[in-house]
Amino acid sequence: MLREYMRMQLRELGVTSVQVSASGCLGQCNRGPAVVVYPEGVWYTVETTQQADMLIEQHLVQGRKAEALLMRDPEDDVC
Repeated sequence: MLREYMRMQLRELGVTSVQVSASGCLGQCNRGPAVVVYPEGVWYTVETTQQADMLIEQHLVQGRKAEALLMRDPEDDVC
């Protein structure tokens, strides 16, 4: 499960300021697994562990958006 994978990776990197939580439907079901980073409100589609690593490294460690994973216009596709 990607959620557990991300938790493990963050723990290994010593990133303690991030909480990885499950939620119900975020209204973007047809866009794949959704990850939202708050407080920025940045939406990502993350389907693989490689993509999870990219998100962790770029957004959560380096503090910049993982452009390749950005979910475009989330309000356009509400389920």
